[in-house]
Amino acid sequence: MPELAEVEWYRKQWGAGRGDEIVDLWLHARNRVFRETNTRKLQENLVGEKLLRSTTRGKRMLFNFSGDNWLGIHLGMTGKIRVEPANFRPHKHDHLVLYQREHALVFTDSRQ
Repeated sequence: MPELAEVEWYRKQWGAGRGDEIVDLWLHARNRVFRETNTRKLQENLVGEKLLRSTTRGKRMLFNFSGDNWLGIHLGMTGKIRVEPANFRPHKHDHLVLYQREHALVFTDSRQ
C-alpha cells in the first residue's frame, strides 16, 4: 500500500493533462477494478470534458472534470497512474486510459 507522499506524487502525474479535453476513454474489457461502476456512464460523462483539478483524501485520489464530474482512484497495493503519449496502446494490466490530444492518462494495476 503506498504511503501518503506516494499517493500525492501519483496524483500530480496526471497534472500534465489539466485543462485538456478527454477525447476518448478506454476501459479493460474484463475490468475488475471498477466493479460497481456503470462504465458506460463513466464514458458518457468524461468524454468531451476537461480535467480541471485533483486532490487527495487519505489514500484516495479525486479528479474533478468539467460538467461537475469526478473520478476517484485508490491505488491499492500495486496501482499506479502515469502519463503516456497520445498514441499510447494499452497493455495487459492497464485498466483505464483517458485520451487527450497530447497525452494519455493511464491507470494500471499489475495485480488485477
